[in-house]
Amino acid sequence: MDIAFNPAARWSELTAWFMGRPAATARPKATIAARRDLRVSLGSPERHIAAGATLQVAQPEGTEVVCLTGTLWITHDGEETDHIVVAGKPYVARHDGLMLMHAMSPSRCLVIAPHG
Repeated sequence: MDIAFNPAARWSELTAWFMGRPAATARPKATIAARRDLRVSLGSPERHIAAGATLQVAQPEGTEVVCLTGTLWITHDGEETDHIVVAGKPYVARHDGLMLMHAMSPSRCLVIAPHG
């Protein structure tokens, strides 16, 4: 499982990606050049996600996300619906399609990899 945090992701880009069309507003070239994805190891399952930030989880089948504080919008390639996960509620990835977790408010969650 591979998790990436993209601090430069914007809400319009995220929704455009889901809808399969270009973002409504383009970022300046300097910002695009400076954009950097940060790979995170799963040493600690706890993640703090700033409001408006997005975590990408590749090959997440069996991964459990437990929202501790805040609100997460989880979308998972291959699923018909998105999921709003609030504090105290879990979400379990059922297949390996790319999963995006977008913090709708400052959030803290556990991302627990499957055993085995």
